Amino acid sequence: MLRLSIFLVALASIPGEALAIDRFVSPRGTDTANDCSSSAAPCRTLAHALGQAGAGDVVQLAIGTHRTNALVDLPATLTVSGGWTSGFTKQDAPRKTPRTRLDGRKLDRVLALDADAETIDVTLENLTVLRGQSSTALPGVGLHGGGILATARNGGTLSLTLRNVAVMRNQTTKDFPISGGGLGVFGHDASSVAVLAQDASFSNNVAEHGGAISVVGAGNVSLQLERTALRSNVARSSGRGGAIALDRLADPGFTTMTIDAGLLEKNRAHEGAALSLRGAVTATLVNTVARDNR
Repeated sequence: MLRLSIFLVALASIPGEALAIDRFVSPRGTDTANDCSSSAAPCRTLAHALGQAGAGDVVQLAIGTHRTNALVDLPATLTVSGGWTSGFTKQDAPRKTPRTRLDGRKLDRVLALDADAETIDVTLENLTVLRGQSSTALPGVGLHGGGILATARNGGTLSLTLRNVAVMRNQTTKDFPISGGGLGVFGHDASSVAVLAQDASFSNNVAEHGGAISVVGAGNVSLQLERTALRSNVARSSGRGGAIALDRLADPGFTTMTIDAGLLEKNRAHEGAALSLRGAVTATLVNTVARDNR
């Protein structure tokens, strides 16, 4: 997995302030001697653009397939926005399967966010995240999280927002009892992780526990799903939580989940075909349909 060193670049004319700008990425672009700041000369890879990004920047991705296996482990506040035309003049309206694809090629996770004694705030929008497969172990987390990993430790704070994102056909490594095929959320003592998904979908993801999503909590961990569908995800073998598995590891702190206007459909697991809850977790479901899970 590529390690990204993201430095917050001070670009404003006023000392002490940072000016957020747009960065541009196209499968037809080039990374060589490119800070990704010109829509007429975009970079080629998301990884390179993230390395150039400063505080508050928006990384715009053109429609197409972007090969991505990236790790963000330094302080960052940014948005990754897909669905842009080749000239970056127009953005797609929301789709069930956005046309900007982040493809992990089954080499590693598509994206890992690791807030180690720091603050990371990332928004992903109008993207399809697919074919991630965890192969790089991270401290305190191991191989959890096949498509996306969101973790905080040593007092770190992580906020992740998924807006109109389709997470599909991701998996964790088969040889270990690892959780979170589509998304792995992992909190440690004295840390905080908050994940919000709006108008998102998780489909055909596979893990030992939490086929679509796994939340493993110490510290403060929250998962909020709004208008989000989880379909045809699998907890393999004798696993738990075909759609979602929540596990509370230790106190103090909290682990909470809210699903509002959601759909859990055709997920499979040995135990808890739709949901598996263990430990002192709080789960709230509002206007949510669960059907044909087995």
